[in-house]
Amino acid sequence: MQPDDTDDDTNDDADNPDGSRSTKAHNGVSYEYLLSMSLSSLTLEKVHALQQEAAQHEARVEELKRTTEKSMWRADLDAFVEYVGGCVGGRGWV
Repeated sequence: MQPDDTDDDTNDDADNPDGSRSTKAHNGVSYEYLLSMSLSSLTLEKVHALQQEAAQHEARVEELKRTTEKSMWRADLDAFVEYVGGCVGGRGWV
């Protein structure tokens, strides 16, 4: 007696009809990018660099949470005025 074949994609490691291995998860997400990733990107140094980058982004988020809307508006306006002044040749029209 053979096991019952069901249509629930629980056999993720099954061979495809073309002979390649399936890389789909239960929810249909492809993990092909992991298989094509070079092994040099899987180093401890890369992990530390990514952790440091994540910490920098978290610090930036906390900084933005502490910044008022008015401060953000003024910083953007100052950057705009500086940019426009450089484009116009510093005529001081603002």
